[in-house]
Amino acid sequence: MLHLIEKGEGRVAIFAPYTEDFADRARKMGAKWREVTGLRKAWCFPEGTHAAAVAAAVEVFGVAPATTDEPRCMSVRVKVHDDAGWSQAAAPALLLGYEIAVARGRDSGARPGEGVSILTGEIGAGGSVKHWTSTVSGGTEILLRDFPASWLDALQEDERIEVLEITRTSDPRSPASHPILERAAMVVELLEQHGLTADVNALAARTA
Repeated sequence: MLHLIEKGEGRVAIFAPYTEDFADRARKMGAKWREVTGLRKAWCFPEGTHAAAVAAAVEVFGVAPATTDEPRCMSVRVKVHDDAGWSQAAAPALLLGYEIAVARGRDSGARPGEGVSILTGEIGAGGSVKHWTSTVSGGTEILLRDFPASWLDALQEDERIEVLEITRTSDPRSPASHPILERAAMVVELLEQHGLTADVNALAARTA
């Protein structure tokens, strides 16, 4: 899933689903594809390119990379409109910063990426041997876990899908820089903007 970590001195590392467009923009800024945490790799951008790197991500993925202190206290269930399935050539099929279908070739089949569950419907691979695609079929129902609060508006504006349900969950992280009650209040405020209600203290207890 698309997210960013600060590396100090104006440098950032962006974990991003593969797209040729973002890879090309990253290389032009001098970013290097390097191991950052464990066996995971990210685009490591040099000093002075933070704003430009985030802007490039917004242009490619439609949202800014989630940050380490951003609330992720919700799961979102969506359904692809019957006539709105999509595919991506030689790369994962994306929805914002999530990899919905990850194929490796025409005959490889596809798997969902990090934070994604396919509840009903189909994802797969298609195209030809040389020009393969990752595909998401119309009517597919998808669960997006640990959903960043700042992405909700962009998701609801995506004409390919319908948002069926937003569920409050426990944030899998406990960032020391962001107090629990403050984080819970931010999430409650956002949920209320979309017609949902929640109790700050109850939500804080679940995210502790």
